[in-house]
Amino acid sequence: MKIAKASSVLSTIPTKPSISHWLEYTFVIIFETFLRFFPTSVVDRLSTFMGRIAWICLKSRRRTVIRNCRIAWGDQLNLDQIQELSKSVFETNAANLICGMKMALMKDEKITPHVSFSGLVDLHQQLESSPHGILLALAHMGNWEILSRLNALLAPTRSSAAFFRPLNNPLMNHMIKMRRARSGTKLFSNKDGFTQACSHLRIGGLLGILADQNAGNSGIRMPFFGRNTSCSPLVEILHKKTSATIFYVSMTKIGSARWHIDLRKHPDDEPCDTSSIMRGIETSLNTSPCDGFWFHNRWKLGVKQPFVVRQTRTSKTPHSQNKPWHIVIVLSNDPKICRASLPAIEQLIARENDYRFLVFNAPFDFQSNRASHAVLPKDIPLRDYLRVLDGEQTSPIDMVIFFTAPDEQFDTRKTSDIPWNAGFSQKYSTLLSTRIPLPTTSLYETSTWYHFIDALGCKAS
Repeated sequence: MKIAKASSVLSTIPTKPSISHWLEYTFVIIFETFLRFFPTSVVDRLSTFMGRIAWICLKSRRRTVIRNCRIAWGDQLNLDQIQELSKSVFETNAANLICGMKMALMKDEKITPHVSFSGLVDLHQQLESSPHGILLALAHMGNWEILSRLNALLAPTRSSAAFFRPLNNPLMNHMIKMRRARSGTKLFSNKDGFTQACSHLRIGGLLGILADQNAGNSGIRMPFFGRNTSCSPLVEILHKKTSATIFYVSMTKIGSARWHIDLRKHPDDEPCDTSSIMRGIETSLNTSPCDGFWFHNRWKLGVKQPFVVRQTRTSKTPHSQNKPWHIVIVLSNDPKICRASLPAIEQLIARENDYRFLVFNAPFDFQSNRASHAVLPKDIPLRDYLRVLDGEQTSPIDMVIFFTAPDEQFDTRKTSDIPWNAGFSQKYSTLLSTRIPLPTTSLYETSTWYHFIDALGCKAS
């Protein structure tokens, strides 16, 4: 949860609806009216079919889902199985979303037959034995409308609340807030809700937090599914402030218009730090990978400076990743440029612990466990071989860095599923995700390439 950025984010949210806001709002109202005429089981089948169509049509989203699933489960599933999982992600999430829209129109007693529980006895025992509140650590998974009604389904006599990022559409924002108020759920904004949340927990309330999102600069860099990324410390902070008990909530789709909620108390013998909490979130998502909302880059590099770590918090718990980021380095075909760039490449490899580098056609093997040497087959161009190489790995290649002249570059995003690439660029050079302006110094000078890695965020000595 991006606490530090919340104020600036909220300041950009419009207060007056635009024409596009009205069109969006009108479409949602019409679509919800359409859903009223069908039973939930029919909506489930229809939305699953729509998810299948979306998997075929939305190629960019499909690539994102596949990349996320490869990082999380590529060491357990082959590429064909990942492809099938990505299809299930589209189908299940479409059913979760559209059935959630249907259930937003239903009363609590009408929703109850569609939900089953495990761990509910443990939750009630905790509420009876402790005056402190309950922190419900949620992942982005399952039917979100059911999750928003947890107070009525879990503990209707206890006050319930959730953190809420206001929607960009003020009409939709007002509608959601009114519906949550009618269901008895308080909403605390990211901007000024922290103090309210602490007070709510101290009087024994339940508070839901989506704990699996990328926390940006305000997060803690630590492994999530084995790879370092920005993780939200909010659950840990609230626990330390209020002594609230942490329960993990996982929701899985178990049949046509049927969902199961599993409640798991944080183990008493484990510290309540962010590292342990993220492992609990991993367990939730592992119960049903296809229920996870994997449509955004959960593990992402900074576009302007990919090697800069911007997290403002540090973890007090030692941890190490076992799924490093993968970078391909492409050397120039010009021997003089190649020789000039090698010292900067060696420094990049030596300094960046989170990454493993594959260097094509280097004149020597790099003496580092973070780098390996690769030779391009003679019968296949590099732009095509990268796609083959990416598919052969358990986890995807994340970035290609061109230590070349601009005319030797190509857009890896058009020839493979590699999402990021970087290099020196001229005004009309190939589009790169990270474009470093071509310096006035010569590409034959070593200082030029030290400037290049410095611009990427690896400080040269």
